[in-house]
Amino acid sequence: MEKQKWTNLINLSNIDVSLNDTSLSYNYLCYDINLSIKRTVKGNVNIIISVKPQFEEVYHLLVHYQLLINGKPTHVIMDDFWNGGECQLINCLYNNTTIENLKFELEMVEIKSPSNLKEKSCLRNFKIIVGEDEYYVSPNQVEEYGGRLFEVVDGKIKEGIMECEMNDLLPNEFRILIDALFMYNSLNINRRNYLSLLYIGMSLRLNVLLRSLEGFLIGSQEIHPIRKLEHAVSYRMTRLADSIIRSYDNNKIKMLEDLHRYMEQNNETLEEQHPMILQIFDIGTNHVIIN
Repeated sequence: MEKQKWTNLINLSNIDVSLNDTSLSYNYLCYDINLSIKRTVKGNVNIIISVKPQFEEVYHLLVHYQLLINGKPTHVIMDDFWNGGECQLINCLYNNTTIENLKFELEMVEIKSPSNLKEKSCLRNFKIIVGEDEYYVSPNQVEEYGGRLFEVVDGKIKEGIMECEMNDLLPNEFRILIDALFMYNSLNINRRNYLSLLYIGMSLRLNVLLRSLEGFLIGSQEIHPIRKLEHAVSYRMTRLADSIIRSYDNNKIKMLEDLHRYMEQNNETLEEQHPMILQIFDIGTNHVIIN
């Protein structure tokens, strides 16, 4: 597992919100990272970290970040994506009005420069109409991903028509897809869009996208192994399933412990688990998992 290369952006010591609330802003690559620490009516502390672009047009960032309180990581967020909009990163409670030390650390993964898919260019010269929205894409890029999208676009081009309507997805679903595939100079998969892309990729038979999503899931340090197995079963990702199974190294106790914790976190029972996952874990109907 690759060790993260954290950059410390915020480092505060001896915070006492029983006296005063604390707030500050830190500039990072044309974004304001805002920290607010306030005492609640119940006597604990509300910590909010948000991000806001300083300008209308800024770079989009793929990042990891973490919040540490008194040296202990309380929130570790991997593969988050800042797309030039304002959003809340962390909102949590702490049960003491004094904090010895608080740190917010970040690792830059990739800086992306967005393209305006609403505007036609010499390369993006094929128009796709989805509801009331219109997008311009490069036919060569569409061909790279294949599937249903390429079939529709290629069919129109062969007829000498440089536009089509796409009714296979809802407008918001298509926006997620086209932003991931064509807005940047590389495929954009992150924690905010991967779940939608899994469904969309399967629906449109975008096998290249699905293989990239499989690689994302294999490398993710944040997604629970059992959740990964669910995706592997649902989307026929054999490499992902093999990587999870190998990671346990035939340690049945560790497998059962992880399954129990996963069910506890999601308020699920053994009967609600996918039969294929139970088969992988060699769990039959006569098994009982206890704490």
